[in-house]
Amino acid sequence: IEAGSAVRESQFQAILSENPWMFGSEYSELLDQRRWTRDEQQDFVVRRTIDNYIEIIEIKTPLEGASLFNHDRSHNSYYAGVELSKVIGQVQNYLEKLDTERNSILANDGEDTFKIRAKIIIGRDGD
Repeated sequence: IEAGSAVRESQFQAILSENPWMFGSEYSELLDQRRWTRDEQQDFVVRRTIDNYIEIIEIKTPLEGASLFNHDRSHNSYYAGVELSKVIGQVQNYLEKLDTERNSILANDGEDTFKIRAKIIIGRDGD
């Protein structure tokens, strides 16, 4: 996918859905179920190979030049930029809701959201 203002998240979702191996061998399965709480739908839900736990993968399109991290010169350290902070907040919200609804999800869908984790794939490396 060529980066640019017209690139859409759905393009990334289509490629990753057709090629789940791109997530890596740490996952054994791409789950069909992506909506377990009332108002949220995750981009991808995968099963981890080593322990069978499920994990959310949230993807975001290229940042169009926005910084992923900002540099604090006075402490010579980096901190999350605006776009990264937004997606971290979004994913934390998903995790909280999935944790709160754990018993309901287990009863209705047969999946345990215990120890659920998330990964964020954001943008792409221009090189």
